Amino acid sequence: MNYDNNNIFAKILRNEIPSKRLYEDDDLIVIADIAPAAPTHLLLIPKQPIISLADASNNDAALLGKMLIKAADIAREMGVDSDGYRVVINTRDNGGQTVPHLHIHLHSIYELAIFHFYYSIMIYRAIHMRYRIFSCH
Repeated sequence: MNYDNNNIFAKILRNEIPSKRLYEDDDLIVIADIAPAAPTHLLLIPKQPIISLADASNNDAALLGKMLIKAADIAREMGVDSDGYRVVINTRDNGGQTVPHLHIHLHSIYELAIFHFYYSIMIYRAIHMRYRIFSCH
């Protein structure tokens, strides 16, 4: 699969779609999710065009490590580290990935996040099953 330069995160990275950047450096940006699944729901998006974790290589190890450490730093800065938080990397369709650009979700409340995750997958699968059913006729 080739990287899609027109995915929403690529457009955000190129400033074609406005976003409130909570953090930015040479390697990544951090933005709030526009459809939050928890009171704190942030996205850490690398500037490097990597489709998913499954497409990452050993050459991306430093970047991935940096992203995880930045997630922990942000959780501390936002004061959600003492109660705990969730760091999620959805990978490909069956893993719940909806944008073909690697990104990390930082959620402040596990119960809300896990409910939203499974609900999103159920909706996604229902839509695709409906499409498959109607496209067969």
